[in-house]
Amino acid sequence: MEPQQMETLLSKVSDVIDSKLASLEVKITKQQKQQHEQQMCKIQEVSDKTFVFKRKGNEAQFKFNNTVREKMVQANTHINDGDAESAFHSITEGIELIDNRQKLVKLADSSKNGWRTVQEYTQHELAENEEDEKRIFKAELRAERKMKEERVQKARIQRRARPYPTDPDKPAPERPNKPDGNKKPGTCYKCGYPGHWARDCSGEAQTKS
Repeated sequence: MEPQQMETLLSKVSDVIDSKLASLEVKITKQQKQQHEQQMCKIQEVSDKTFVFKRKGNEAQFKFNNTVREKMVQANTHINDGDAESAFHSITEGIELIDNRQKLVKLADSSKNGWRTVQEYTQHELAENEEDEKRIFKAELRAERKMKEERVQKARIQRRARPYPTDPDKPAPERPNKPDGNKKPGTCYKCGYPGHWARDCSGEAQTKS
């Protein structure tokens, strides 16, 4: 083999090796990013579990925001990797989540039972294969029935704690003075003092008179 041919061959081999190394480097970098994102998500999940929400509505909104955020992080990673198709897919999923949330907000606002109807609607979303309008109607009925049951249960607990109804504006009845069994009605005509009769009048009582 001539020196020129040998040089050309070595140059091609070098180009192939460089291309393989570059591809391997990109693959390793991508895997490292994915591992980093997974670790950050796990840390975020642990942090979220340690926080106790006082209101269920706030907890639901927080979880929803986290879900949308994960989609946006995925899209950002795909864009940095030059994967436009995967980035578009993640963004589309995020938009669908927001659209569905907006629908639930409108449902809660238009329902007399508010978010209780939304709760019943979402809990039976996968279990029922019906028209959306029928599912909303059934969710409304379930929410109303459960709220009535809660009111009845609350009233029972209050009755147990206060068995006799009281009127705060009504004064307590006055108790009559208990009569003394030793005292007699009227006034003694000998001494003029009440509480005994003349036949029971003692000399001390007569002295007072």
